[in-house]
Amino acid sequence: MRVRVFTAAIGTLIIASGASHAVKIETKSGSTIDIKFKSKIRAEFLGKRNNSDSADLRFRVLHGRIMGKAKINPKIKFIWQGDFDSGDERFYILDMFMMFDLAREFKFNVGAHKVPFQRNSGLRSGWSFLTPTGVNYGHQVKAFTNPINRGDKLQRSGAYSTGATVWGLLAGGLLKYYAGIYDKTDKKSSNDVGSAYAIRVQLTPTFLGYKPEKKYVLKETYLGKFDVLTLGAAYVTQKVSGNTVNSYGIDLMWEQQIGVITPNIQVGFVDHKNLGGTKDKDVKGYLIQGQILYNGSVLLGKPAVALKWSKSDDRTPNDKDTTTIGGALNIYIKGTGNRIALSVDRVNRKSAKDYTDYVIEFWFSW
Repeated sequence: MRVRVFTAAIGTLIIASGASHAVKIETKSGSTIDIKFKSKIRAEFLGKRNNSDSADLRFRVLHGRIMGKAKINPKIKFIWQGDFDSGDERFYILDMFMMFDLAREFKFNVGAHKVPFQRNSGLRSGWSFLTPTGVNYGHQVKAFTNPINRGDKLQRSGAYSTGATVWGLLAGGLLKYYAGIYDKTDKKSSNDVGSAYAIRVQLTPTFLGYKPEKKYVLKETYLGKFDVLTLGAAYVTQKVSGNTVNSYGIDLMWEQQIGVITPNIQVGFVDHKNLGGTKDKDVKGYLIQGQILYNGSVLLGKPAVALKWSKSDDRTPNDKDTTTIGGALNIYIKGTGNRIALSVDRVNRKSAKDYTDYVIEFWFSW
Protein backbone atom coordinates (compact mmCIF):
# COMPACT_ATOMS: atom_id res chain seq x y z
CA MET A 1 0.00 0.00 0.00
CA ARG A 2 2.78 2.44 0.93
CA VAL A 3 4.58 1.74 -2.35
CA ARG A 4 1.40 2.49 -4.35
CA VAL A 5 0.80 5.72 -2.45
CA PHE A 6 4.40 6.87 -2.92
CA THR A 7 4.22 6.01 -6.65
CA ALA A 8 1.05 8.07 -6.96
CA ALA A 9 2.82 10.96 -5.23
CA ILE A 10 5.60 10.81 -7.80
CA GLY A 11 3.11 10.90 -10.66
CA THR A 12 1.32 13.90 -9.17
CA LEU A 13 4.56 15.84 -8.89
CA ILE A 14 5.50 15.10 -12.51
CA ILE A 15 2.15 16.44 -13.72
CA ALA A 16 2.48 19.53 -11.52
CA SER A 17 6.03 20.37 -12.55
CA GLY A 18 5.27 22.75 -15.44
CA ALA A 19 7.77 24.95 -17.29
CA SER A 20 8.81 28.55 -17.47
CA HIS A 21 11.69 30.72 -18.68
CA ALA A 22 14.11 33.25 -17.27
CA VAL A 23 13.65 36.87 -18.25
CA LYS A 24 16.54 38.97 -19.50
CA ILE A 25 16.28 42.67 -20.24
CA GLU A 26 19.04 44.63 -21.94
CA THR A 27 19.03 48.41 -22.29
CA LYS A 28 20.59 50.48 -25.07
CA SER A 29 23.26 51.66 -22.64
CA GLY A 30 24.44 48.09 -22.11
CA SER A 31 22.93 47.54 -18.65
CA THR A 32 21.18 44.20 -18.17
CA ILE A 33 18.65 42.71 -15.76
CA ASP A 34 18.39 38.92 -15.51
CA ILE A 35 15.44 37.42 -13.58
CA LYS A 36 15.32 33.71 -12.76
CA PHE A 37 12.84 31.41 -11.03
CA LYS A 38 13.73 28.36 -8.93
CA SER A 39 11.77 25.77 -7.04
CA LYS A 40 12.08 22.46 -5.23
CA ILE A 41 9.03 20.23 -4.93
CA ARG A 42 9.26 17.28 -2.57
CA ALA A 43 7.32 14.15 -1.67
CA GLU A 44 8.67 12.37 1.39
CA PHE A 45 7.90 9.27 3.38
CA LEU A 46 9.08 9.93 6.93
CA GLY A 47 9.99 7.22 9.40
CA LYS A 48 8.75 7.16 12.99
CA ARG A 49 10.57 9.70 15.19
CA ASN A 50 9.46 8.08 18.46
CA ASN A 51 7.45 5.07 19.62
CA SER A 52 4.18 7.01 19.77
CA ASP A 53 4.71 8.52 16.30
CA SER A 54 3.48 7.12 13.00
CA ALA A 55 5.15 7.14 9.60
CA ASP A 56 4.01 10.03 7.41
CA LEU A 57 3.71 10.84 3.73
CA ARG A 58 3.74 14.53 2.92
CA PHE A 59 4.17 16.93 0.03
CA ARG A 60 6.17 20.13 0.33
CA VAL A 61 7.21 23.09 -1.74
CA LEU A 62 10.59 23.64 -0.15
CA HIS A 63 11.50 26.73 -2.11
CA GLY A 64 9.91 29.14 -4.51
CA ARG A 65 12.64 31.59 -5.40
CA ILE A 66 12.95 34.66 -7.54
CA MET A 67 16.45 35.88 -8.29
CA GLY A 68 17.42 39.12 -9.97
CA LYS A 69 20.83 40.12 -11.27
CA ALA A 70 21.54 43.57 -12.68
CA LYS A 71 24.71 44.69 -14.38
CA ILE A 72 24.91 48.46 -14.24
CA ASN A 73 28.24 48.39 -16.04
CA PRO A 74 31.10 45.83 -16.33
CA LYS A 75 32.39 46.81 -12.88
CA ILE A 76 29.19 47.11 -10.83
CA LYS A 77 26.56 44.39 -10.34
CA PHE A 78 23.53 44.07 -8.09
CA ILE A 79 22.04 40.76 -6.88
CA TRP A 80 18.91 39.99 -4.90
CA GLN A 81 17.04 36.78 -4.12
CA GLY A 82 13.77 36.09 -2.33
CA ASP A 83 12.16 32.84 -1.17
CA PHE A 84 8.93 31.33 0.14
CA ASP A 85 7.79 27.78 0.89
CA SER A 86 4.59 25.90 1.72
CA GLY A 87 5.20 26.25 5.46
CA ASP A 88 5.23 30.04 5.43
CA GLU A 89 3.19 32.22 3.10
CA ARG A 90 5.45 35.24 3.58
CA PHE A 91 8.15 36.13 1.09
CA TYR A 92 11.62 36.71 2.54
CA ILE A 93 14.68 38.35 1.06
CA LEU A 94 17.66 36.00 1.33
CA ASP A 95 20.48 37.95 -0.19
CA MET A 96 20.72 41.48 -1.49
CA PHE A 97 24.12 42.96 -2.24
CA MET A 98 26.24 44.91 -4.64
CA MET A 99 29.37 43.45 -6.18
CA PHE A 100 32.20 45.65 -7.37
CA ASP A 101 34.05 43.53 -9.93
CA LEU A 102 37.20 45.61 -10.01
CA ALA A 103 39.70 42.95 -11.08
CA ARG A 104 40.20 39.19 -11.16
CA GLU A 105 42.34 39.63 -8.04
CA PHE A 106 40.04 42.02 -6.20
CA LYS A 107 36.26 41.95 -5.95
CA PHE A 108 34.09 43.48 -3.26
CA ASN A 109 30.65 42.39 -2.02
CA VAL A 110 28.60 44.58 0.30
CA GLY A 111 25.15 43.73 1.66
CA ALA A 112 23.45 40.47 2.70
CA HIS A 113 25.34 37.56 1.14
CA LYS A 114 26.84 34.15 1.91
CA VAL A 115 29.52 34.09 4.60
CA PRO A 116 32.75 32.49 3.30
CA PHE A 117 33.15 29.68 5.79
CA GLN A 118 33.65 25.97 5.10
CA ARG A 119 32.38 24.85 1.65
CA ASN A 120 29.56 22.61 2.90
CA SER A 121 28.44 25.09 5.56
CA GLY A 122 26.43 27.36 3.27
CA LEU A 123 29.04 28.84 0.95
CA ARG A 124 27.97 26.45 -1.82
CA SER A 125 24.80 26.65 -3.86
CA GLY A 126 21.94 24.56 -2.48
CA TRP A 127 20.96 23.81 -6.06
CA SER A 128 24.12 21.71 -6.42
CA PHE A 129 23.62 19.33 -3.46
CA LEU A 130 24.79 15.80 -4.26
CA THR A 131 21.88 14.44 -2.20
CA PRO A 132 18.63 16.44 -2.08
CA THR A 133 18.52 16.32 1.71
CA GLY A 134 21.95 17.93 2.18
CA VAL A 135 24.75 17.25 4.64
CA ASN A 136 22.90 18.35 7.81
CA TYR A 137 19.84 16.17 7.29
CA GLY A 138 18.51 14.69 10.53
CA HIS A 139 21.21 16.28 12.69
CA GLN A 140 19.85 17.46 16.02
CA VAL A 141 22.68 20.00 16.23
CA LYS A 142 23.67 21.26 12.80
CA ALA A 143 27.43 21.51 12.59
CA PHE A 144 27.69 22.48 8.91
CA THR A 145 26.30 25.96 9.31
CA ASN A 146 27.16 29.64 9.11
CA PRO A 147 28.43 30.18 12.69
CA ILE A 148 27.50 33.87 12.91
CA ASN A 149 24.88 34.57 15.59
CA ARG A 150 21.54 33.38 14.22
CA GLY A 151 19.49 36.08 15.91
CA ASP A 152 21.14 38.63 13.67
CA LYS A 153 20.62 36.97 10.30
CA LEU A 154 17.93 37.68 7.76
CA GLN A 155 14.80 35.53 8.12
CA ARG A 156 15.13 32.05 6.60
CA SER A 157 18.66 32.76 5.46
CA GLY A 158 21.00 30.66 7.55
CA ALA A 159 23.91 30.95 5.12
CA TYR A 160 23.64 34.72 4.71
CA SER A 161 24.70 37.61 6.90
CA THR A 162 25.01 41.33 6.24
CA GLY A 163 28.46 42.76 5.80
CA ALA A 164 31.32 43.26 3.38
CA THR A 165 33.66 40.74 1.76
CA VAL A 166 36.73 41.20 -0.39
CA TRP A 167 37.73 38.23 -2.51
CA GLY A 168 39.55 37.23 -5.64
CA LEU A 169 41.95 34.90 -7.42
CA LEU A 170 45.71 35.18 -7.13
CA ALA A 171 48.60 33.62 -9.06
CA GLY A 172 46.42 32.64 -11.99
CA GLY A 173 43.86 30.94 -9.76
CA LEU A 174 46.32 28.94 -7.68
CA LEU A 175 44.99 30.76 -4.62
CA LYS A 176 41.49 32.08 -3.92
CA TYR A 177 40.90 34.26 -0.88
CA TYR A 178 37.93 35.70 1.02
CA ALA A 179 38.05 38.16 3.95
CA GLY A 180 35.04 39.88 5.48
CA ILE A 181 33.32 41.64 8.36
CA TYR A 182 29.64 41.03 9.18
CA ASP A 183 27.22 42.69 11.56
CA LYS A 184 23.64 42.56 12.77
CA THR A 185 20.87 42.87 10.19
CA ASP A 186 18.54 44.59 12.66
CA LYS A 187 18.24 45.75 16.29
CA LYS A 188 15.98 42.96 17.56
CA SER A 189 18.71 40.90 19.22
CA SER A 190 18.65 41.04 23.02
CA ASN A 191 22.27 39.86 23.19
CA ASP A 192 25.36 42.01 23.17
CA VAL A 193 26.54 40.94 19.72
CA GLY A 194 29.76 42.16 18.18
CA SER A 195 30.81 42.14 14.57
CA ALA A 196 31.93 38.85 13.08
CA TYR A 197 35.09 38.34 11.06
CA ALA A 198 35.70 35.62 8.48
CA ILE A 199 38.61 34.50 6.37
CA ARG A 200 38.90 31.68 3.87
CA VAL A 201 41.75 30.56 1.63
CA GLN A 202 41.38 27.99 -1.12
CA LEU A 203 44.18 26.26 -3.01
CA THR A 204 43.80 24.83 -6.52
CA PRO A 205 46.82 23.12 -8.13
CA THR A 206 46.44 24.82 -11.50
CA PHE A 207 49.90 23.54 -12.47
CA LEU A 208 48.32 20.07 -12.64
CA GLY A 209 45.65 21.25 -15.08
CA TYR A 210 42.83 21.87 -12.59
CA LYS A 211 40.63 24.94 -13.06
CA PRO A 212 39.91 27.47 -10.28
CA GLU A 213 36.36 28.12 -9.12
CA LYS A 214 35.96 31.69 -10.38
CA LYS A 215 32.57 32.59 -8.87
CA TYR A 216 31.97 33.72 -5.29
CA VAL A 217 29.52 30.89 -4.54
CA LEU A 218 30.87 27.35 -4.83
CA LYS A 219 29.12 24.16 -5.93
CA GLU A 220 29.12 20.56 -4.78
CA THR A 221 29.27 19.42 -8.40
CA TYR A 222 29.98 21.04 -11.76
CA LEU A 223 28.84 17.92 -13.65
CA GLY A 224 32.23 17.48 -15.28
CA LYS A 225 32.25 20.87 -17.01
CA PHE A 226 35.81 21.32 -15.77
CA ASP A 227 38.17 19.34 -13.56
CA VAL A 228 38.26 20.52 -9.94
CA LEU A 229 40.68 19.87 -7.11
CA THR A 230 40.48 22.33 -4.21
CA LEU A 231 41.60 22.44 -0.60
CA GLY A 232 39.98 25.10 1.56
CA ALA A 233 40.53 26.37 5.11
CA ALA A 234 38.30 28.90 6.91
CA TYR A 235 37.93 30.70 10.23
CA VAL A 236 35.09 32.78 11.70
CA THR A 237 35.09 34.60 15.03
CA GLN A 238 32.52 36.75 16.86
CA LYS A 239 31.84 37.89 20.41
CA VAL A 240 28.30 37.29 21.73
CA SER A 241 27.24 38.12 25.31
CA GLY A 242 30.83 37.99 26.49
CA ASN A 243 31.51 34.62 24.86
CA THR A 244 33.87 34.38 21.89
CA VAL A 245 32.73 32.15 19.05
CA ASN A 246 35.60 30.49 17.21
CA SER A 247 34.77 28.30 14.22
CA TYR A 248 37.25 26.45 12.05
CA GLY A 249 36.59 24.55 8.85
CA ILE A 250 38.50 22.61 6.22
CA ASP A 251 37.27 20.96 3.04
CA LEU A 252 38.56 19.03 0.07
CA MET A 253 36.81 18.49 -3.26
CA TRP A 254 37.91 16.51 -6.30
CA GLU A 255 35.84 16.11 -9.46
CA GLN A 256 37.22 15.00 -12.80
CA GLN A 257 35.79 13.67 -16.03
CA ILE A 258 37.30 10.30 -16.89
CA GLY A 259 35.93 8.94 -20.12
CA VAL A 260 32.17 8.42 -19.80
CA ILE A 261 32.05 9.00 -16.02
CA THR A 262 32.75 11.90 -13.68
CA PRO A 263 33.65 10.89 -10.11
CA ASN A 264 33.28 13.40 -7.29
CA ILE A 265 34.70 13.08 -3.76
CA GLN A 266 34.35 15.56 -0.89
CA VAL A 267 35.68 15.58 2.66
CA GLY A 268 34.73 18.20 5.23
CA PHE A 269 35.39 19.04 8.87
CA VAL A 270 34.15 21.86 11.13
CA ASP A 271 34.92 22.70 14.76
CA HIS A 272 32.83 25.27 16.65
CA LYS A 273 33.61 26.71 20.07
CA ASN A 274 30.73 28.49 21.90
CA LEU A 275 28.50 28.10 18.83
CA GLY A 276 25.83 30.80 18.62
CA GLY A 277 27.42 32.60 21.56
CA THR A 278 26.37 29.90 24.03
CA LYS A 279 29.17 29.19 26.49
CA ASP A 280 30.70 25.71 26.10
CA LYS A 281 28.42 24.83 23.17
CA ASP A 282 31.13 22.99 21.29
CA VAL A 283 30.21 21.06 18.15
CA LYS A 284 32.25 19.19 15.57
CA GLY A 285 31.10 18.01 12.17
CA TYR A 286 32.49 15.35 9.84
CA LEU A 287 31.57 14.68 6.22
CA ILE A 288 32.46 12.25 3.46
CA GLN A 289 30.34 12.30 0.34
CA GLY A 290 30.69 11.62 -3.35
CA GLN A 291 29.00 10.95 -6.64
CA ILE A 292 29.58 9.06 -9.88
CA LEU A 293 28.00 10.74 -12.90
CA TYR A 294 27.43 9.06 -16.26
CA ASN A 295 28.13 11.67 -18.92
CA GLY A 296 25.73 10.28 -21.49
CA SER A 297 21.98 10.93 -21.56
CA VAL A 298 19.63 8.17 -20.39
CA LEU A 299 15.92 8.88 -20.92
CA LEU A 300 15.43 12.30 -19.23
CA GLY A 301 19.05 13.25 -18.56
CA LYS A 302 22.41 12.29 -17.10
CA PRO A 303 22.14 9.74 -14.25
CA ALA A 304 24.33 9.76 -11.16
CA VAL A 305 24.61 7.83 -7.91
CA ALA A 306 25.60 9.75 -4.76
CA LEU A 307 26.54 8.58 -1.26
CA LYS A 308 26.85 10.56 1.97
CA TRP A 309 28.13 10.00 5.51
CA SER A 310 27.86 12.93 7.89
CA LYS A 311 28.18 13.26 11.64
CA SER A 312 27.40 15.99 14.13
CA ASP A 313 29.41 15.53 17.33
CA ASP A 314 27.69 17.45 20.14
CA ARG A 315 30.22 18.09 22.90
CA THR A 316 27.64 19.57 25.31
CA PRO A 317 25.91 17.66 28.16
CA ASN A 318 22.88 17.27 25.84
CA ASP A 319 24.98 14.77 23.87
CA LYS A 320 22.84 15.02 20.72
CA ASP A 321 25.26 13.22 18.44
CA THR A 322 23.77 12.31 15.07
CA THR A 323 25.11 10.24 12.21
CA THR A 324 23.37 10.18 8.83
CA ILE A 325 24.10 7.70 6.07
CA GLY A 326 22.40 8.53 2.79
CA GLY A 327 22.28 7.59 -0.85
CA ALA A 328 20.65 9.22 -3.85
CA LEU A 329 19.89 8.61 -7.50
CA ASN A 330 20.04 11.86 -9.48
CA ILE A 331 18.80 12.49 -13.00
CA TYR A 332 20.32 15.78 -14.18
CA ILE A 333 18.01 17.13 -16.88
CA LYS A 334 19.76 20.44 -17.45
CA GLY A 335 22.58 21.55 -15.15
CA THR A 336 22.44 21.03 -11.39
CA GLY A 337 19.24 23.05 -10.94
CA ASN A 338 16.97 20.95 -13.15
CA ARG A 339 16.85 17.39 -11.91
CA ILE A 340 14.89 14.58 -10.33
CA ALA A 341 16.44 13.12 -7.17
CA LEU A 342 15.45 10.06 -5.17
CA SER A 343 17.17 9.57 -1.81
CA VAL A 344 17.19 7.37 1.26
CA ASP A 345 18.59 8.59 4.59
CA ARG A 346 19.22 6.51 7.69
CA VAL A 347 19.48 8.81 10.71
CA ASN A 348 21.09 7.42 13.87
CA ARG A 349 20.58 9.59 16.96
CA LYS A 350 22.43 8.94 20.21
CA SER A 351 19.77 10.52 22.41
CA ALA A 352 16.62 9.70 20.42
CA LYS A 353 15.03 7.08 18.17
CA ASP A 354 16.69 6.21 14.86
CA TYR A 355 14.65 6.46 11.66
CA THR A 356 14.78 6.12 7.86
CA ASP A 357 13.33 8.64 5.39
CA TYR A 358 12.60 8.34 1.66
CA VAL A 359 12.52 11.47 -0.49
CA ILE A 360 11.81 12.27 -4.11
CA GLU A 361 12.46 15.83 -5.16
CA PHE A 362 12.01 17.82 -8.34
CA TRP A 363 14.37 20.74 -8.88
CA PHE A 364 13.68 23.50 -11.40
CA SER A 365 15.72 26.54 -12.34
CA TRP A 366 14.31 28.66 -15.15
